[in-house]
Amino acid sequence: MPFAQQEEAIAIACLVVPVVFVGFLFLFSLFETSVPTLVLLDYRISSSSQKDPLVVIAGRPDGIWAWFLALIGLGTSIRFEVTKMAVQREISSPSRHIIDSAPINNISSTNYGSSKRLLFLVLAVILMLASAAGLAVTLIVAIKERELGIGVSVATFIVGFLFLIGFLLSKRIVIQVETSGGRFIGIKFKPSVLGKLTVDSDEIAKVVRIINSFIASDTIPVVTRI
Repeated sequence: MPFAQQEEAIAIACLVVPVVFVGFLFLFSLFETSVPTLVLLDYRISSSSQKDPLVVIAGRPDGIWAWFLALIGLGTSIRFEVTKMAVQREISSPSRHIIDSAPINNISSTNYGSSKRLLFLVLAVILMLASAAGLAVTLIVAIKERELGIGVSVATFIVGFLFLIGFLLSKRIVIQVETSGGRFIGIKFKPSVLGKLTVDSDEIAKVVRIINSFIASDTIPVVTRI
């Protein structure tokens, strides 16, 4: 293959890689729930029974576009709060202001956990195996367009590797309560570091203990941070 054609093949591969990856991310974003994944901006647990609210978890939606809107003052903020009287989620933006609230004595259960995008891992494995198979065939079978085949295999591997990184970074933590009527109130966020505090599943377990302790008794629980 002439050198000019090799450069053209490499250029096409470099263009296809980010376009394919961004395209997949866009498709996945279409299936985002009504309450988006948050980037945490505030996380507080009360260590005194005299303070109210007991729990505050707040942030903005994840993503470059959400960050830009927040930068110019048009962003959305979401706040999950546990008080002595209720559990509520507040969503505020220039176009809407919604408070979803339930009295503490109407909470029937609490749950929390984490998840990752398994589809990212599946795509990563498929693309990497396809890349290895394509490269082997290209090197073993003498074809005229060997350079193009190698370029496509490398581009496929890069896309697969990006999906692997996406899987490793896709962990999301969820906390929610269920009312006696079967309604769920909760939030989903990325593991975050706020100051010296790492907010992850272990930290959220403390929030669940606060809610459960408060539901189980008529007294305000005292939580000592570990």
